[in-house]
Amino acid sequence: MSHYEQRLQNDLDTIRTDITTLGSTVHQALTHALDSLLNRESDLAYQVILGDHPINRTADRLNIACHGFIAKHLPSAGHLRFVSSSLRTIILLERLGDYAATIAKESVRLKYELEGAFKTDVQVMGYDALGMLSDAVAAYEAMDAELAAETKSAASKIDREFITAYSDLVVADGNDLQRGDLFGRLNIINLLERVSDQAKNLCEEVIFTKTGKTKKRRRLTLFFLDEQDASNTIEKSKTQVLIF
Repeated sequence: MSHYEQRLQNDLDTIRTDITTLGSTVHQALTHALDSLLNRESDLAYQVILGDHPINRTADRLNIACHGFIAKHLPSAGHLRFVSSSLRTIILLERLGDYAATIAKESVRLKYELEGAFKTDVQVMGYDALGMLSDAVAAYEAMDAELAAETKSAASKIDREFITAYSDLVVADGNDLQRGDLFGRLNIINLLERVSDQAKNLCEEVIFTKTGKTKKRRRLTLFFLDEQDASNTIEKSKTQVLIF
């Protein structure tokens, strides 16, 4: 390996290691946010909230490092896929840090602690989402496309858990909670579902980096009706579009 190739590889390894470290930091923040919610630990919640600023600064530093890598090495092919994927990964990890801070804020705002079936739903959903994120970060660290493909399939399970949690919240607790607590709980389970979505996105980035394959675009069917909303025009006006 030439001196230039060694230097390029060292720069790649540094970026991957730093992003993996950021992923672990974000995972810890989300874990603490969930624990503060389930155990009503306000000190831990405030620690998560304050910890969001260092996460943002690290994300900014890594963003600069990736752009510096492009300017320095003018990468192509696999190296370019890696750095472009890493830039998107930094953004999603920063968002996950924001999710942790928001969950922590909701945990100290709630007037009443979680209890009953809904608390169990949040605990199961939260730790499943955290487990998925942990596997996604591990897949990124090892650049393991097989692990990434296996991990992203867990998102559908967490989607089902969200539906269960939402049903228990609305049916069992909807009439007993004040508006602030009700919407706070809804925001929490929505964010936990988003954690799994971002973990799935991270897996997609790993697969793209290793194979060059991009995720399939969703195809939606749209119906265009006339001014009278006439149903007999539906089949004639139906079209499909790709969502990018």
